[in-house]
Amino acid sequence: MNISFTGKGIFVALLALIPILCEATAIALVALGVFEMPIEVGFSLGFAVAPVAVAIIVPQVMKWDSLGYGKSKGIAGSITASSTFDNIACLILYGICKTITFQYAAEIKGNQQHTNPAWAIGSIFVHNVAGIIAGVIMGLLGWFFKFIDNKPYSINLKAAYALVVAVGLIIASELSTFTNAKFIACLSFGYTCFRVWGDKKPTQQIADCWFYIQPFLFGTIGASLLFSQVRARDVGASFILIFFGQLIRFCATFFTSYANKLSVKESIFMSIAWIPKSTVPATLAGVIYNEALALGDTYKDY
Repeated sequence: MNISFTGKGIFVALLALIPILCEATAIALVALGVFEMPIEVGFSLGFAVAPVAVAIIVPQVMKWDSLGYGKSKGIAGSITASSTFDNIACLILYGICKTITFQYAAEIKGNQQHTNPAWAIGSIFVHNVAGIIAGVIMGLLGWFFKFIDNKPYSINLKAAYALVVAVGLIIASELSTFTNAKFIACLSFGYTCFRVWGDKKPTQQIADCWFYIQPFLFGTIGASLLFSQVRARDVGASFILIFFGQLIRFCATFFTSYANKLSVKESIFMSIAWIPKSTVPATLAGVIYNEALALGDTYKDY
């Protein structure tokens, strides 16, 4: 990968943080007003919906960068870096809001078994740091594939390695006490492999595997929906929530880009690039629901 964001550190940080904070806040407030959702649950929803689709954005901007578009201002590098940090920030903030949600729920339900909130939030940072370390280490181990001269064989082995390690990181996280580390571990692993392998990454092989895996991911989410318990007005209200969140995100991205000396056209492009959503929201969507179910009827409202 030949793109770079040298000298764009502040812009990358602002682009990664300001849009997600604005979108998550907008969603939380709409959820509070429309769904009468507790504000901490609303922010959990906001940070679950906010992550951009790195897998959709990055390949396309890399293609445009190779054609020379936006190269002088490092647009492709800024988008690639900030979209990754966008996902990382959302995972951390989602974990914090989820923890606060269950801590508050435990208090109002009179459950004396909940842990100290400060300790619980601090453990999230420990989990995420451990996840980043594990993901980066496993990604760096992929460097050894360069010693395999047979390219087709090497590509297929890389694809198998990526799939096995990704699943292994999730299983290891669930079996250990670091249950919050799995999301960021997989993200860090994928990004590290992307940097290590460069143009010799198993893009097509992973895409083929994803084609067969995604029905199971989205199917399990769909199967958990009980339409008999969904009020008709909530469907329309959900579209309003998503639209309003995206509108606020679009405006936040535009002004962030424009304030960093991009033209109006370039700022609009950045705002449009920041719209796609993909697997991270789909993965986080059912986490609170599943954890609440595991805790029994006491937490069924959550």
